[in-house]
Amino acid sequence: MGATYSRQSSFSDGDTINSSLFNNEYDQLVAAFASATGHTHDGTTGEGGVITKVGPAQELTVSGSSVLPKTSNAIDLGSSTYKFKDAYFAGDVTADGSITYNGNVVLGSDATDTLTINATIQGSSLVFEGATADAYELTLAIPDATADVTVTLPNATDTLVGKATTDTLTNKTLTSPTLNTPTITGHTTFSDGAYNFDVASHDGTNGLKLGGTLVTATATELNLMDGVTSTTAELNILDGVTSTAAELNILDGVTSTAAELNILDGVTSTAAELNILDGVTSTATEINLLDGITAIKDEDNMSSDSATSLATQQSIKAYVDAQVDTADTLAEMTDTTITTPADSHFLVHNGTKWINETGTTAEHH
Repeated sequence: MGATYSRQSSFSDGDTINSSLFNNEYDQLVAAFASATGHTHDGTTGEGGVITKVGPAQELTVSGSSVLPKTSNAIDLGSSTYKFKDAYFAGDVTADGSITYNGNVVLGSDATDTLTINATIQGSSLVFEGATADAYELTLAIPDATADVTVTLPNATDTLVGKATTDTLTNKTLTSPTLNTPTITGHTTFSDGAYNFDVASHDGTNGLKLGGTLVTATATELNLMDGVTSTTAELNILDGVTSTAAELNILDGVTSTAAELNILDGVTSTAAELNILDGVTSTATEINLLDGITAIKDEDNMSSDSATSLATQQSIKAYVDAQVDTADTLAEMTDTTITTPADSHFLVHNGTKWINETGTTAEHH
């Protein structure tokens, strides 16, 4: 229990007061208010009542759990000149006004602590130092937005890709992207199914290029090449061809050589005239007998008695006769093998062809 104050004497009118009386009285006062052993005013017996109100006009009220101002928003705690040193709070700190803090700020002591912001962060940028304090920082620039803008971060552990960096995107899906002048350095696979590689522009200047050369063919024209195994030289044969598919199919199965087909080069006969040969079983040698004939009519005209048919038949006969008349020498006979003739040689037939032999040899044939 702290020291209490007891009156040392009692004075009455006419009493003689000496110095010892005052000394004893003051000593009791000093003992009662000593900082370590003096009166505590803790409310216990002999210590006096608890002091719960402080200030010239009792501006502060003190209780066992709070220190409260007499009037709300009326008392400052320190000033710009006289400041408290350290402050420690084990609970929440609530401030209705602005907080200005000059110096380093540490928020939280471990990963379970949280920072909750229910207001707008104002400023032109946020600067991050990183784990090591050095001369390099990362600045997150905040634009002065002209409308409400929402930037949503991915709900996954990820790395953000910037437009000024070179990064590799693996198995990413881009929905309706616009790529301006992309350069693809690796293999590109387009999934089968309901996916298309569409070249929107095909104006003769812009479009699909192969090896830097613009492809001017249409999709229909390119589809004609589906499954074609021909070489470039073979395809060039068709350059300028205007035949229909049905007309080209006439050649299906043809085994003639190029030389044989070239026989038709320059032929001016009509399709009806050429159709006369349809079903002909003559050999090439037999057909070659007609080489030079310029008047041929169809089968019906050949069997008629018209002047035209007769003239045609006569023309053929005259041509054949002329051909026979010209083959009137041994050299022109196609079934002879005549060596250099000499005296006493005879012309004999050996069962296969005509040959020249001596008289003795010829007797055996």
